[in-house]
Amino acid sequence: MQADLAPSGLDPMRVLLARWKADPNATYQTWFLWEDRLKNFRSIRRGIGQVIAEIDAGTFGNARSRRRSTPRSSRGTTP
Repeated sequence: MQADLAPSGLDPMRVLLARWKADPNATYQTWFLWEDRLKNFRSIRRGIGQVIAEIDAGTFGNARSRRRSTPRSSRGTTP
């Protein structure tokens, strides 16, 4: 599929993208060209890994369960 050209002879999508890239407040400048973006992705990945480990250990989402050394079901007591 071929894009329709604007009366100026330019592809409207290319014009729009060029304006987006040139806008200093647009997401292209503030997100895609942000130097610390990759460091943030690494931090998020580590955080997700920690959450997965806590879910696997049965300690996620409850401060009380994080202190518990054994899961409630294996303690032999009733709630």
